[in-house]
This record gives sequence, C-alpha cells and structure tokens, in this order.
Amino acid sequence: MVDGTSPKAFSLHAYIAMLAVVMVALVVYAVQDLENIHSIPEWIFLSALFGVTESALLFFHHERGRQSLSASEAILFPMLFALSPAQLVLGVAAAMIAARPLQWREGLSRSVFNVSQCVVAIAASASVFSALSEEGAGFSVRNALAAALSVVSYAVVNHTLVTGAIALSERVSFLGVLKGVANATLWNLALSLSLGLFFAGAYTAGHWSVVMFPVAVAATFLGYRALLSQSHERERVEHLHAASRALAASPSLDQALIGFLKATREIASTRDARAVIETPKGRVWSGVRGSSILADMTPLTEGPMVEILRAVRESGAPLIVGLDDTGPHKKLVEALDVRSLIAAPLMEGEKVMGCLVATDRLGAEGFGPSEAKLLEALGDELVVTLDSHRLFAEVSEERERFRKIFDASKEGICLLDGEGVVRAWNPSLVRITGFTAEEILGTTLTGSLAVRDREHRPLQGLELVSVSPEEEFEIDTRDGQSRWISLLCSPTLSAEDKGWVVLVRDVTAEHLVEESKSDFLSTISHELRTPLTTIKGSMQILKRGPENLKSETVTQMMGVLSRGTDRLERLVLNLLFVSQIETDGLPKVIPEAIDLEGIVRDRVALFLKDHETVNLEIEEGLPVWGDRERVTQVVEHLVENAQKFSDFTPITVRIRSTPEGVELMVKDEGPGIPKVDQERVFERFVRLGHVLTRETQGPGVGLFIVEKSVEAMGGKVWLESAPGAGCAFHVLLPAVKSQVPAGAGS
Repeated sequence: MVDGTSPKAFSLHAYIAMLAVVMVALVVYAVQDLENIHSIPEWIFLSALFGVTESALLFFHHERGRQSLSASEAILFPMLFALSPAQLVLGVAAAMIAARPLQWREGLSRSVFNVSQCVVAIAASASVFSALSEEGAGFSVRNALAAALSVVSYAVVNHTLVTGAIALSERVSFLGVLKGVANATLWNLALSLSLGLFFAGAYTAGHWSVVMFPVAVAATFLGYRALLSQSHERERVEHLHAASRALAASPSLDQALIGFLKATREIASTRDARAVIETPKGRVWSGVRGSSILADMTPLTEGPMVEILRAVRESGAPLIVGLDDTGPHKKLVEALDVRSLIAAPLMEGEKVMGCLVATDRLGAEGFGPSEAKLLEALGDELVVTLDSHRLFAEVSEERERFRKIFDASKEGICLLDGEGVVRAWNPSLVRITGFTAEEILGTTLTGSLAVRDREHRPLQGLELVSVSPEEEFEIDTRDGQSRWISLLCSPTLSAEDKGWVVLVRDVTAEHLVEESKSDFLSTISHELRTPLTTIKGSMQILKRGPENLKSETVTQMMGVLSRGTDRLERLVLNLLFVSQIETDGLPKVIPEAIDLEGIVRDRVALFLKDHETVNLEIEEGLPVWGDRERVTQVVEHLVENAQKFSDFTPITVRIRSTPEGVELMVKDEGPGIPKVDQERVFERFVRLGHVLTRETQGPGVGLFIVEKSVEAMGGKVWLESAPGAGCAFHVLLPAVKSQVPAGAGS
C-alpha cells in the first residue's frame, strides 16, 4: 500500500523494524490468548476474504508515491462480530503473509511493512471494539457504533503508518503527505462503513450470508475502480492538452520544453520527466522533478543520460528498466538514483534525434508497453514542435541576416509594392536622401522624392522601375542639396505579391569627378593658353630685331617673357608635385628649423606688392620645424589664393604661438565658401563654380598641395568661412622648441 519508499534510508529501515517487532509481539500474545477457538469456518473464510481485498487494491496517484484503497474495512465489520481479538490478529497476519507471493516484486522490506501495518492496525481496532461493544447483544445499535469506531480506528492507524513511511522515504512533511491522500481515503472509508454495516447485519442474521460477501465486494471493487479509472483518464486528457498548450504557448524552446515535461510527468504519473535532444550546437537536456527544474537546455556530454540515449539509439525502440531488472541497464537506474525508468526515442524520420525519459512511476508497479506507447506518442508531438522551432529559428536567423545586410548595405535599398508605395527604406537611403523611414514609408517614392534625369525631366509613378542602370538621376535631398544617383530595379519573385526591389547607388562623387576632369581640362587649357599667348606675342615683337625696337619696348617684352615662363614653370611644377603625391604618397621632407616670419614677409612682398591693404600680425621669434621648400610652397599658395579673391578688400596674415605649435593664418574678405563645399576645397583639381563663369582661374591644385605638404610635416590645416564673410585658412606647424633636442643647433 505504499510505493516510493527507499530501502536505503536508515530511518525507514528502523521504522519498519520497529513495526515488525510490535507485530511479532502481537502475534505471540494472540497465540497465547487462543483459549477458546470458535467459528473456525468463518474465521478461515473471512480471513481469506480480507487477504484478497488487501491484495486487490485500487491505486490513485499523488505527488509523493502510490496510495491504495481497498474494501478490507468492509470485511472487518463481520470479522469483529464473528471473531475474538486473538483470532483477528492471527487471521489478518496469516492472510497478509499468504497474500505476499502475489506482490513478490515489492521486495522484503515492503512486504514486512505491509504485514506489520495491518496487524498493528487490526489489533488497535479489536481493542476498541472490545472496549466499546456489549457482549451478547448481537447487532445492536451500540455494537454497530462500536464496530464503526473500530473500523475508523483501523483506517486511521493504517493510513498514519503508511503516511509515516512515505514521509521518511521521501524526506517530506508528514502532514503534507497526509493532506494529499485525505480526500480519497475519506470517501473510501465512508463507502466501506456503509458496506461493512450491511455485512455485519447480514452475518448476525445468518452466518450463511458470508458466502455472498465476495460478490458484493467484487461489485463494489469494480464500480469504484471504474470511477477512479474515469477520473484518471480525465486527468490524463487534461494533462495531454496541457502538454500541447505548453509546446505551443511559448516561442522560446526552453520554456516550452519545461512546460511540456511538467505535463508529461503528470500524464505518465512519474516522479521525473527528462528530454535529451541533439541540436546543431550540441547535445542538451532538460528535466523536471515535481515542480522543480532539474535542467534547462543544459549541455550534456557524458553521464547516465547519454548512456540512455545510446541504448535507445542502438535499439531504435523504447527502453524499459523495471524494478526487478538485473540486466546490463540496471546500472542506469542506480546512476540516476531511481527505481525504474522508461525512455522513448524521438524519431525524425529514421534518425533518433533524442529521447524522452520518465522515472519512478507513481501509482503502479512499474512501466509497461502501454506507458511506452504513451511516451512515444508524446515524443512524436515533441519532435513536431522541435522541428517547428528549428524552422522558426532558421527563418528568424535568415530574417536577422537579411536585416543586417539591409541595414549595413552601403547601397540604398527600398522595396516598392505594385502601386509604387515604399514598404522598406534602409539606413543608407536615409544618409543619401536625408529622409527617414518614418517620413517615406507608405508614400510613393516619386511623390516624396524629386527624381530628375539629365534633361531635368522629373520621373513619375513607376517610371523609375524601367530605367537603365547606366543612367544617372538627380535628386533633391531633405536639406535642399542635390545628389546624383543610379537605379537598379528588379521585380520580386512572388507572383501573388507584385513589387520591386530598388537599389539606389550614390554616384555624386563619380559625377563630381567627371565634372572635375572636364573642368580640369578646360582650366589647364586656359592656364596654358594665357602665358603661351603672351610669350608668343612678345617673341613675335622681338623678331623685328633690336634695331627696329625701342630699348624700353625690348625691356618690357623681356619682362613679359620672364613672367610667362615663370607662370608656366609654377604650373608644371605644381602638376608634377600632384602626380608625385598620387604615385608615391606624401612628399619626402627634410626637417630643419625655419624662419617662418622671413618666408611670409618675402612671399607677401612678391604676391601682394600691388594689393591695397595687407595686415601683418606677426609674433617675432617663432621658428618652425619643417621642410623649407614645403613651407615656402604652403605660404605661397595661401597668399596667392587670398589675392585671387580679394581685389579691393583687406588681406590679413597672422603668425602666433599656440600650445600645439605655431599657427599661420591667411584671411581674405572675399565671397566666402558655402559649408557644403568647404570639405571639397582641399581636393585636387577642384574649382568651385562653373568653369566658364567663375571670376578667378587656376588648375585647382594649390590647396591640395597645401594640405598634403602640411600633413607631411606633421601639422594640420583647416578653414573657417561663411558665404559673404570671407575665408580664413589656418596652418598649424610644429614649433622648433618641441622638436629640436636640447643642445642641437639650427
């Protein structure tokens, strides 16, 4: 009547031994008290019937083990009226010992406990009846009440002893176990009292009626078992639904699996439920014991769970290790510290991808074929869920991969539906156009973004999905600036959901390069033609001969020739210097201490000698550490640049000391540079404005040379400007005191 006890526990052994000693003492006392033996046929018959009812148990499950119900209390009523206390003790002891072979798998400890508990309980019941009954009164009201109280005392002692054994074996609260079985026990006791009173009345009316008792007991047993079976099946169906809901309730596989295992434990009526699963990332396992979680998708490499999986994989069929198993798998239950287990394979086609394991069935002797089929059915449902989660994970991973590509792509990507409405807008398009996804999604692309071809004709509707990838289009960004793009459009593959994927490539830089090339050729042609024209004209005049020309004219023509050749020389040298930078990188410098003030005054005198207003703000005694030729070139280009944009406005040249080094500033009061163009002024061959309409000319390499030369000397260059407010170029060069070792000369 108890399952779940652990014979390994010393306290439980001591408890059973104590009961056995009490039982032996009661039997010895009963043998000595057998002075008058009467009703021998009834004694034998009723004792045998009592033993049968104690063997035909009705099991129900609870959290701590197996609890059983029987009709033995009903048979106890006529035994109290028919037999003496000594006969009761000896009859029950003999009946229980004789019934033990029917439960031979229970083991010695459990058999001793069950015999002892019944003998102790029957002795208590007989004592209560002897004390309360009226001898010779037959089936009187007093005797009926005495018998009922005696049976109640038998049930109380019996279930108290069983509860104590369960509490000791499971190390749990005595009251907690008693509370779990109280409801079913009370209902069984009420039925047994009613039936027992009927038996007692029938026996006192006619002893022959005992032959009818087995029929009534059998009918009661079958009816009650049907009710318990129906209740058990209803609970099992509820747990099956709970298992299905657990698998479908959570998108997280680990949470779904824990909920499923808890429901599986209830369905199979076991102490533990575990699952071992082979995943792409390795073997993991999850398990529950009662309401506690043993493991939650924990990596598994070795141990008994791995051995169970291997055994299941080798056989391809459920593995059952019973209570009496002595085969090679007995070590598995010993390693898990359980009494029995069942493991069903998780089959994915012909492949075993894991196993579903249950241990220590509650409410039955062990596991059998029906439990194996049940676990296989649950395993099939788990496999379907695992496959769904795998597919979901693959889809999620694919979506995440696409999202990363979509977000990280340097090319703009947008998705259009069949009506040209934007359904996706990646971050690169935000960078290119300035419009956020929130502003564009749900609108038509050409309705929210102005797209024009080279003839400045705007594209309308879905016209852009059929353009050539080689074409370039101009768009207006959110901040009012224009950029150039190319479009590559492809239809989506889904026939039901027509749309297009549009790749947008920012070709503004390439467009500007092409413009710069054209501008450069035009500028160089002009820059070469101007000095060549003056040289050619002067030479034609000089061809007339000195005797035909005034000396003043010859001197003037020689000056024109000198200035023209100087201009050509500077142009060629600048172009060669740019070519050297592009080919070999930054120019090689020969650092030395340089008188920056002297270079500045010399270049100002050369290039700004005819300029009306030049302000020099120079701190004296600030030598710099750099290459003399490069520094001279930097000052020359900055002064010449200021002169071009300051016909009648002041030019300021300043040298001052800073914590970082020596700063040179050349500032003009010219038209200034828009912010959008400021980062382009240091690019090679860049000349702001249209080549045919700009007021100043030049090859567009001066500021490029300035930046590269300053960087080569370890300095930096920057500008400050605004439209209409002039432009100030700043150059920071290392000071001599921070570069020359102590004691070194300049």
